[in-house]
Amino acid sequence: MPSCTVFLTLSLFLQLVIALKREAKAYLPNSPPESAWSTLSTSLTNPLITTTLPFAPCHAPNPDQPTCIAAARTSTYDHPALIRSDWWTGWTCPTTYSPITNCTLGAYPSRVVRATSEADIIAALRFATKWRVRIAIKNTGHDFLGRNIGYESLSIWTHHLRGISFSANWTPPSAPPDWPPESVVHVSAGEPWRAVSRAAYAAGKLVVGGANPDVGAAGGWILGGGHSPLSTAFGLGVDQVRAMRVVLPNGTAVTASPFSCPDVFWALRGGGGGTFGVLTQVTYRTHDPGSLHAVRLVATPGEGDFVAAMAWVLGLAGEWAEKGVGGYPILHAGRYEGVFIAPGVERGVLDSLFAEVVAGLRERGVLASVTPFDSGIVSWMLGNSAIPHAGTGLKTGTGVMGSRLLSREALADEERVAEVLRRAFEGGYIVEPFVVAGGAVGKTGAEEMGINPDWRGAVMHLTLLDGGSDAYNQTGKVVEAYARMQDDMVPLLERLGGNKGAYVNEASYREPDWQETFWGANYPRLLEIKRALDPNNTLWCYPCVGSEALVLEPDGKLYYPEEREG
Repeated sequence: MPSCTVFLTLSLFLQLVIALKREAKAYLPNSPPESAWSTLSTSLTNPLITTTLPFAPCHAPNPDQPTCIAAARTSTYDHPALIRSDWWTGWTCPTTYSPITNCTLGAYPSRVVRATSEADIIAALRFATKWRVRIAIKNTGHDFLGRNIGYESLSIWTHHLRGISFSANWTPPSAPPDWPPESVVHVSAGEPWRAVSRAAYAAGKLVVGGANPDVGAAGGWILGGGHSPLSTAFGLGVDQVRAMRVVLPNGTAVTASPFSCPDVFWALRGGGGGTFGVLTQVTYRTHDPGSLHAVRLVATPGEGDFVAAMAWVLGLAGEWAEKGVGGYPILHAGRYEGVFIAPGVERGVLDSLFAEVVAGLRERGVLASVTPFDSGIVSWMLGNSAIPHAGTGLKTGTGVMGSRLLSREALADEERVAEVLRRAFEGGYIVEPFVVAGGAVGKTGAEEMGINPDWRGAVMHLTLLDGGSDAYNQTGKVVEAYARMQDDMVPLLERLGGNKGAYVNEASYREPDWQETFWGANYPRLLEIKRALDPNNTLWCYPCVGSEALVLEPDGKLYYPEEREG
């Protein structure tokens, strides 16, 4: 097998050759032929799955209401094709009982590989390259931007790649002899953060992971960067990564680390999911738990200006982050609430810090209280991925959102922050002022990995959520809501100044300058690596690095730009 450096060089040459043949993906009938699909199926550990949707009994030609009601409880987590944010499918087979309408796959994949080994993934990618089939990658189905599906695609389902193991004195492959060993955990792609957190808790270790228990620990979360309630103390998820096992688009499996395939390693740490390869394992640094204290802060309107008081609180994020305090508060017109975790911060120091916050809120005419959590409770919360308010605040996966990474300077302008909050509350938006940046996050150089450099200068990841998202059951309503978000609300965040970037995993799909917004100055290098690794655009999603190469038309098909219809 050639080295990654040689492979990149060869791929760049092939890209120039292939570019002369401007072709769309294969969508013609019987392409690939059934015989080819059959050959692929027999080569896999598990037979190829032909996608069927559990909601078919809700529709013609054989509607059955009791079965339809039962199907609505189907878990997207365990189903080979279903995804959490199902509006991206076009809602061509919704869960609502509609006996006069038909059920079609829409943007769901037509076939699924239930991968339990790298060999399964290699076979799928080589098949897709040979037959020009679009590939989708699904782990747990938790993706707000619909990057885990694709019309008539072949989906690689990594949810059944399982395994968690700890190493006390580990060094990366090909590391120099004097490289210091570390305590790490090796996590296979299908493991959710719930399982990893519990295993770490049992082993007496702490892992900087996602707070949502069902999010995959070695999938889109880490490929996008991965924030955590522990980020201010230890850094982002990508800052913990020591090695990654990945199957590249050409079907080559490699271990990427600082000393093996370093360009691939650089791109995988924040360059986005569904782009550079199919991740099969991640090696994370672990930490000793030490002292783990937390507090719950609650504030509700009183006689004072609640909005102005909340603008003041948001401006404290930089100070909290520098002390290693992080958390996931949620804010709306009638309440602010969040649990803040502070690894290594003494109980008295944390209590004093938030006593001052409560005093400041009360001085501003706001009702406020703080509740301390002892180390045992915090350890249990982290060990079970049970962090309060770690989510969208909404019940469904529609989640119409817009976000920005905000600097300390941006949040210091209380008047402008208050304007954002007033407009948000008037429009029925939920505000998520997550304190998951600053502190240790800012101590890593902006060019050390592919993640958006704006993370390094931010102290807050602030997301606005359309509070009406749960009621949107038509694609047109969601599109209209995103237009309002992008046209009316996101510009308010822009006017705060400071960083203009956003976290690619939790943002608006309508960002006009998405390359700059999601990856900033790192985008040109990411694009170069993408073109080298995937000259055939076997992996395509939007908004993802290199997605400019193809155009997604209303018919759901991918075209090269000059072959667009109409």
